[in-house]
Amino acid sequence: MCSSPWLRPIARLSTTRWQKLPESRPARAVKTRTARSWSSPPRTDPVPRSVRDVLVDAQRIGALGPRPIDEVIAHARAYVDALPPHTHRIIDLGSGAGVPGLVVAEALPEASIVLVDRRAKRTDALSIAVASLGWRQRVSVICADVETVAHDPRHAGSYDAVISRGFGPHEMTLRLSADLVRLGGVVVISEPPEGEPSRWRPELVGDLGLEGPERLGPVARFRRA
Repeated sequence: MCSSPWLRPIARLSTTRWQKLPESRPARAVKTRTARSWSSPPRTDPVPRSVRDVLVDAQRIGALGPRPIDEVIAHARAYVDALPPHTHRIIDLGSGAGVPGLVVAEALPEASIVLVDRRAKRTDALSIAVASLGWRQRVSVICADVETVAHDPRHAGSYDAVISRGFGPHEMTLRLSADLVRLGGVVVISEPPEGEPSRWRPELVGDLGLEGPERLGPVARFRRA
């Protein structure tokens, strides 16, 4: 009977089926086990951090100079001390790695702060930092030239305080800061070491509608008259 022509196709078909089953079943089983073992939901919430953490990372990638971080923060806190009580709306020009803006934001949790820098890499990093600090509701980041922002009617003359470490020539910094500060507000700019002659021409300060400067440690403060 085994030699019958009617049985040979059946025998070949049975053999073929028997050979394929061991190849397909383990493959499906391995794939299923792998997916179950290694799949996990993607993480969307940023890890909570401190301003110090942000600045340490910025220094590590070269976005911040080699000055010790504690000194950087101490210098930035001079801006906080120079701000009048109840200062709510602040803009940091040429924020770079977030100094002094992020330090001021940490010290004044009720304030609304805008960080401006023209370099996309800096503003991308600042946006990530702001999100990781949980401040997206009150701290915003703008990638633009300071001059563009200063001449934008949404920003011009609307800030209680304009702060900067100096993003260009000091007189240009003061001119653009004066365009952004409201009547009665203040401009705070980093100064060279104490003991050096004042670099601010009185006629320029007056022409801009400002009073000052007052030297307050490492910063100079002007008031919009």
